[in-house]
Amino acid sequence: MVDSEFTYLFCLDDKRSYSVEVKRRFNDASRYMVFVSQSRNELLNLVKEYILRKGYKIAILPYYNLPDMSEPIQVLAKEIQRISLGLSIVLLVHGDSPEETVQKSGISAYSWVPASNNSILRIHNSVKKLISDKSLEIRTRRRKFAFRLLIAVIVFSLLGIVTAYLRFPQYF
Repeated sequence: MVDSEFTYLFCLDDKRSYSVEVKRRFNDASRYMVFVSQSRNELLNLVKEYILRKGYKIAILPYYNLPDMSEPIQVLAKEIQRISLGLSIVLLVHGDSPEETVQKSGISAYSWVPASNNSILRIHNSVKKLISDKSLEIRTRRRKFAFRLLIAVIVFSLLGIVTAYLRFPQYF
């Protein structure tokens, strides 16, 4: 991770089915902080509280293929993205054909994970990939800035040399 950034994981787990495993998987307190909420309002309050803190923010939301259960999650995802553009969403998709379910949902999630026995491992891999992508993005921005700064220094040095040559030709 770049500059040992902290990662905040916000889990909405209304049935307490995967939050214990997520906490166990991300137990390094120096790098991760896992928040588990059982209600939508509690999750939104947590996101609002930690929005200005530096670090990576990831929300893990369950998504069911049932109309009465999927609509609140869609609204919640849009609210979370409205509150924080830097917060990434990982969907834990329950039901058959998770690819079609995610495409129909209209949620712009970073990744989706089908609910199965190895979903915690897949969530862990998605979080690690997200951290890696963001770190790479930060390093790319820093590298581009340093390159532009180097070009600017070279151009100004050349301009200084040309100006000195034109102003004081006897020294050259």
